[in-house]
Parts: sequence; C-alpha cells; structure tokens
Amino acid sequence: MRLKILNTTSSIFIILSAVCLGFEANLASHTKLQPIFLALDSLFVAYFTLELILRIKYRQTSYKDFKISLLNHLRLLIGKQTVVTRKNESIEEWSWLIFDFILVLLTYISFLKHIVDHPQLILLCRLFRVFRILRLFELNNTLRNIEKKIISAIPIIFTFLILINIILYTYALIGMYMYEFNKFNSIDFSSVYNAMISLFMIMTNGWSDPIKEMRAFENIPSFVTDAYIISFFIFSVLITLNVFLAVMTSQIQERIKYDMDLIKKKEDQIQEELHSFEKDVLIERDYINRKLDQILNKVSQSPK
Repeated sequence: MRLKILNTTSSIFIILSAVCLGFEANLASHTKLQPIFLALDSLFVAYFTLELILRIKYRQTSYKDFKISLLNHLRLLIGKQTVVTRKNESIEEWSWLIFDFILVLLTYISFLKHIVDHPQLILLCRLFRVFRILRLFELNNTLRNIEKKIISAIPIIFTFLILINIILYTYALIGMYMYEFNKFNSIDFSSVYNAMISLFMIMTNGWSDPIKEMRAFENIPSFVTDAYIISFFIFSVLITLNVFLAVMTSQIQERIKYDMDLIKKKEDQIQEELHSFEKDVLIERDYINRKLDQILNKVSQSPK
C-alpha cells in the first residue's frame, strides 16, 4: 500500500517537473521568473531525494541479487551460460535506482553554477532532468509491459544498426572512388564520414536531388549513377527496413507468447497447488472422521 501511494505521488511529481521544465525553457528570457523556477526545482529535487532514500530503504531485492543477476546476464550474452538463475526483477529495480541516483546527483551539481568559471557546462546537467519522465515506464504497469517489449527488441535494433552502417560504409567507399571525392550540393564524397552522412540523408529524405547532380558528373555514365543510387535505396530501405520490421514484429509476438505462456504456467501451478491442498484436506477429513468413529464406538461399547 505504501509503495502504491509512493508511486502515485512520484508520477504526479514527475509530470509536474516535466511541465515546469517546459515552461522554464519557453520563458527563459524572463529573468524575473528564474527565482521561481529555481525554487520549484529545489522542491522537486528535495522530493526525489527523499523518494530515492525511501525506495532504497524499502527495496524488494538486495544489491547482492542485482550483482549476481547482472553477472549471469553478461555470461548469457557471451555464451558462457545458458540459463539465468536469478530473477530479472533485481536488475530492473536496481537499474532504475541507479538511473534516479544519477539524475538527482546531476541536479545537485547544477546548483554549483555560481561558483564555477563555466556555468554553461554545469547547466547542461539540469537538462538531464527531462529524462526523469522515463520513470513513468517503471511506475505504470501498462507502460512497464511496453518497456519490456521494447527492451526485448534492443538486440534486434542493435543488429539492424550494424547492418545499416555496413551498407552505408560500403556504398560510401564506392561513391568516393566513383565520383573522385567530389562534393556536390546535396551529397558529399570528400570523406568517409561525410559520404555516410549524405547517404543516410538520401535514405530519409529521398534521392531525387542527389541523382540529378550525380548524373551531371561527366566521368560516370548516367545509367551507372542510376544503378548506384537505386541499388543503395533498395538494399538500405526496401529490403533492410522491411526485414527489420518483420523481425521486430516477430520478436514482439514471441515476447507476448512468452508472457502468455508464463501466465498460463503460473495458473497451472496454482491449480496444482489448489488440487494438492484439496487432496490434503480430504485426507485430513477422512482421518478425523475415522478417529471420531473410533471414539464413538468406544463410547458406545463402554459399560454404562
């Protein structure tokens, strides 16, 4: 009950803090309002400090469980272990505690802006307050389920990013040598980094303007340019993105199926325990009835 009240109160303070941060950014030019925002910021950091202390005091898992669970997951990632022997709840709980501790610490550091030579760098610490709104994923059950599905898809996202970067790097090198390290208005082949950024922009913004400029390059035939751009677009967007969406959908479906199987397994376990309890009750009842019958028989056979 106490934890539920604390979570509800924290959700309200998180939302108020995010709204206050938005107003502060929108009214940054009004210097007269800055003391008010500073006072509100002090109130929020005081509450989140108190909340952090209470969450550490009434935590459900120990730091030892978190450390063992984390080591088991690391062994699982590198292939030295196939089964996780500790619950995931310890990792989730302590990850949020560490996350909140860092945010509170950065907020306290931001209060030191008046005693340093470069207060702009210290003020950057205050910008991290906006990430506290991510804690709504922890406090709300519906958002927590979405968070678990997103986290389960992170390895797929990471693999997709590696694949995209390989494609970008390959086509960047090909383009640099084909177009002799030239820099066009909408695409730049002067360096690997610039070429990869330009190709990424083609992925997101379209390739109508770059292909016109590249076709005007005299040393490369137009059909080669067309083949270069169209093949890049097919590999980077049509094939890779569609495969990524298919794998993501499959991953989320597998996660949902895993959750449903886990729920069913728990329900079956409860049913088995209930049947076992009913069986024990029947055995005890039969035993008591036999004892009562024996007592009644002895009483009836005894001389009056």
